[in-house]
Amino acid sequence: MRDDGRELLTIGQLAAAAQVTRKAVRVWTGRGLLAPVDRTASGYQLFAPQAVGTAVFVRRARDLGLGLDAAARILRTRRESAQQPCATVRALLAERIGEIDTLVADLLAIRAELAAAAARPEPAPGAEVCGLIEAE
Repeated sequence: MRDDGRELLTIGQLAAAAQVTRKAVRVWTGRGLLAPVDRTASGYQLFAPQAVGTAVFVRRARDLGLGLDAAARILRTRRESAQQPCATVRALLAERIGEIDTLVADLLAIRAELAAAAARPEPAPGAEVCGLIEAE
């Protein structure tokens, strides 16, 4: 089948072209991130070639830790405007950076506690389980 003179893609072809799984394409379609444009006689969904770019975008957004809700928000903004939604993307990326900064700070605090526990001298007998962890 053709759309604007180009071949339509099956889920498998779209998944391969975007380097994602068929399951991801199905999930993203179910969430409204990708939209099939037709169906085969046997009911298989078919996608326009432009869906590859959208799927690659969603994959990259996920790789960067943006959720499907964020990707959907960006795609919705793009569909509603003739301009790229870079301001929305920039705001979401800044939010994600803040989340990562918080996570890194929390991990560094836990690391410091682990290092302090590992460096303690042998504890005196009488701890319930192990004085290295029970001591503060």
